[in-house]
Amino acid sequence: MTDNSTDSASTSDDASTNPALAALAQSGLEYHVVRHENVDSLEEAAQARGLDPRQVLKTLVVRRGSGDYLFILVPGDRQISWPKIREHLGVNRISMPDADKALEVTGYVRGTITPFGSQGSADGTPWPVIADALIASRAGISANGTAADAGASETGAAPFAEVSIGGGAPGVSATLAAEALIDHLNAEVADVTDPAVIYAEPPYWNVTMDALDSTDRLGYPLHLTPGALHSNDVMSAIKAALSGEPLTSFERAASEARRRLPTPNAEQIAQAEADFRA
Repeated sequence: MTDNSTDSASTSDDASTNPALAALAQSGLEYHVVRHENVDSLEEAAQARGLDPRQVLKTLVVRRGSGDYLFILVPGDRQISWPKIREHLGVNRISMPDADKALEVTGYVRGTITPFGSQGSADGTPWPVIADALIASRAGISANGTAADAGASETGAAPFAEVSIGGGAPGVSATLAAEALIDHLNAEVADVTDPAVIYAEPPYWNVTMDALDSTDRLGYPLHLTPGALHSNDVMSAIKAALSGEPLTSFERAASEARRRLPTPNAEQIAQAEADFRA
């Protein structure tokens, strides 16, 4: 049974005009459509949807090769791990398409991308989907499909059994069971993320990730917590290793992240510097 109710007045983005909602309506899944005003952060999106930020899924489209793309579902508190994805896919190079190409291959603008109702390949085959392993484990599902200890409540319900995924239009999302979502999309469950370091929405999040991916030459991971972003030592070391467009992109993204994230205290900055040196 499908719950196609909404939390606010419906707009023109209904199943007759929105491919994502049309696909959801035809899926047989139980889901709940939520509509809200534009938001500026993951936290705002979670609050508008009445969920924990960890339940808000980001849908990223990744280019594996010429005419070959896939979706990756990422929990709100995680970021895509390029090394893990390259290893998992067995490729040396992957990338994120620019905004125009993302629209072309999915039918959705950045910030609204979802596997539901996506255009898919030239022959109509849906792009494959990878769901980060945390989505499954938090919902009480293990990677092999058996029950997992996800910190279930006294009632037996997993704490993050439900997740929210984009609804194909700004301010539109669908909340549904994570297990049902993974099964319906025939998603492959794999460990493809790392802890999130910058909570900012596209285009800044994608720009930041592009910049971070180009810093593999550093030889150490970048954990850009608010403390790190406000540390002159940390930021100077990173900038010294970059040049050209990667440096420009990084500076722009870091500046926007500092604007959006809470200002850290001296102890948090000191901890970030210690972690960075370690």
